[in-house]
Amino acid sequence: MPSVFEFVFLGTFSLKVNGRSVDIDSWLSKKALNLLKYLAFYSGKKFSRDFLLELFWPGDCEISNLHAAISFIRRKLREYTNNCREMFINYSQGYYYLDKTKIKSIDCQQLEALYQEGLILEVEKVDEALEKYREALALYKDHFLIDDIYEDWTMSIREYYQDIYAQLIINTGKILAKRNNYKEAIEVCKRSLKYQLYNEEIYYLLIRLLMESGRTLEATRYYQEYSRHIGQEFGLEPGQKFNILFEGNSKLFIPGSPGYRSISSGPFFCNRELFILLYKLALKRSKRYKEYFSLIHIEIRASLLNEIKQYLFHICRKKLREGDIFCLWNEGSILLLVHRADEDDSFKIRDRLLDNIPEIIREKLLIEVIDMENIKELL
Repeated sequence: MPSVFEFVFLGTFSLKVNGRSVDIDSWLSKKALNLLKYLAFYSGKKFSRDFLLELFWPGDCEISNLHAAISFIRRKLREYTNNCREMFINYSQGYYYLDKTKIKSIDCQQLEALYQEGLILEVEKVDEALEKYREALALYKDHFLIDDIYEDWTMSIREYYQDIYAQLIINTGKILAKRNNYKEAIEVCKRSLKYQLYNEEIYYLLIRLLMESGRTLEATRYYQEYSRHIGQEFGLEPGQKFNILFEGNSKLFIPGSPGYRSISSGPFFCNRELFILLYKLALKRSKRYKEYFSLIHIEIRASLLNEIKQYLFHICRKKLREGDIFCLWNEGSILLLVHRADEDDSFKIRDRLLDNIPEIIREKLLIEVIDMENIKELL
């Protein structure tokens, strides 16, 4: 009875013959192993001797190399069968191939089939599509032949399955979000990040889901991670849709904080980490759209910090405008970001704040307009 193969290509390559795991770590001929991987992935397709020699032995196209590799494969695989004459790799009229009918499963091709089934089902049977997507995601252990990243023939295939995997993540996340299953949707997106895809759509979906779940601080961390990577690797910035996502999301308000409103009106209060992110977004907008902004730093030089801070929060809430931002920068200072304010405007805002603070408090404060040229000293 012919042997049956099961191949795993997603992650570290593995192989079973008749249900028995093959110890490929003991294979001394890596060329033979690579040849088997290639013929298995393209099972049923026939390849000429010249093609295989050029692919695996470029510059040394001796037919003996190919014969030795195929003999090695047959010898090793026969250890897992009762048939000492089984060929495994067939030869016909100058062409070699692995019989597709002997293959029980190839994980990456199963993943693709499940993805395609899900796309069809998603039109009218979303629940069934979701199950297909979940099955497919479970198959993705890592990138295609992750241990063979420098093998030329694997590169385009690896990218192909990375794209399918990314789309699986996006489709699954969107379906789950529509069902208000934000917890699983977020976890699906997060799990994909360990494979370092740095896919813009996945990051955008994850950040949006986190913000819609009220986890704004966590969303900012993922934004910074993505922004840092594409900046370092490609010299790029995140797309404008990320800016719109942060600028237009009412959940940037922190419930219970001094600046919180149930609707977006007046200034808002945030923590230091979110303030830094919004500062960076404002900086990008100023470069792209010439929208000026200024920073004002309020240092409290007194022992009654909590009482004075609460009073200053009250003043900021009353005197700053919609879209302006303020945060508790550290234990003894508050930082303001005022939009559409050049240097002259920022001094007027500073003076307006001072005019509304009683002298007994004012003398305990140092309010400065920050020199934007020296901003790195503060941020």
